[in-house]
Amino acid sequence: MSGRNADDPPRRRRVASTPSDNVATDSDVMLLLRELTGSVDRLVTWAGQTSHDIDRLSSNVERGLASGREEAAELLSRIEHELSALAERATSRSEETAEVISRVEHGVSERARAAEDRSSEIAQLLSKIERRLSTLEDRHKEAESGQAPAAQADTDDPSDKVLEAIANKAAHTGDLDLRQIVPQVAASDVAGSVEDFHSVASTLAFMQRPYPMVELASIGWAPLDLGNSVASDARLSSPGSRARVSPAEMVDLAQRAPDEAKRMGMRFNTLPVPHARTIFASLLARFLRPRVERANSRTTSDMHGSPHQGNPLSPGLEVVVHTNRPGLRIFYAPIYFPATCLVFGNSLSTPVRGYLDPGIYIFGAEGAGMTIFEDTAPRRIPPDHDIYMLHV
Repeated sequence: MSGRNADDPPRRRRVASTPSDNVATDSDVMLLLRELTGSVDRLVTWAGQTSHDIDRLSSNVERGLASGREEAAELLSRIEHELSALAERATSRSEETAEVISRVEHGVSERARAAEDRSSEIAQLLSKIERRLSTLEDRHKEAESGQAPAAQADTDDPSDKVLEAIANKAAHTGDLDLRQIVPQVAASDVAGSVEDFHSVASTLAFMQRPYPMVELASIGWAPLDLGNSVASDARLSSPGSRARVSPAEMVDLAQRAPDEAKRMGMRFNTLPVPHARTIFASLLARFLRPRVERANSRTTSDMHGSPHQGNPLSPGLEVVVHTNRPGLRIFYAPIYFPATCLVFGNSLSTPVRGYLDPGIYIFGAEGAGMTIFEDTAPRRIPPDHDIYMLHV
């Protein structure tokens, strides 16, 4: 037998396993498995509860969202209904306001037309009174001069009615036609001023502006000739010539008219354009009466040697203006359309000689530090041929 060395490590003794040891190990495994199974069951139970809670929460959220959408939709519907009601009320109120404004405008328009009609009636009545006074004044002058009294210029005279109709048409259309009352008469100066007045009046009426007026002694208000009432050497006119103005200039001159009237010592006012047309027509008829009478006269010359006024080429009647001061520039203007810058004659006073067709005029003077229309007293030519301006 082989022996064992003393230096060899001790051999481990193999111990055989017993059945009891194997049984104990299996029990531990089974215990562990049961514990693991219990844990898994608890985890599954917890997961199921959690899923149920999540489902319940989701359902609550969905019901909340649905309820919120319904409430929001209902709120929006109420807002839209209120807005619609407000819009209907606003529309109704706007219609009521428009109806009230329309009634007010209609009432104002009716009152304005009534006032204009009343003003026209008053102006026509004043015109008749003025013509009667003018006739009496002419007869008084003729009586003082020893001349035979002329036929009475009564308002019932058919020729006066025709002349008034002609003047009224001219004031509203700008067209002067005297052929139906006298075959031939020098009236180019009047036709030009009629056209100017109608143009200015139409422009101011379109712009809803009143017409500038000046007051003449013993006559009343008369429409100012804006085109020949500018204090400028460029617009100083000679007899027979007239200045033309554009619509823009008309408005500018209308705004400056008060200062111009004050410069010439004339009272100033404004009147509605329809009233101004009525006054223009009345004064135009009064101005034309001596010219028509002269044109229809059978005489071919007067005491001054002037040609017959039926001739359209006539230079007019010779007129001499006298002033107390020398060196004055003389102005003239017809009563129906007074201007402040129409120069009379070709020299300075005194005297100043010139020619004017028959009519009724006012005279003024400028120089020596003064500018004035002497009391704007009208002078009828003829019989007046010598004009004495006592205050200048």
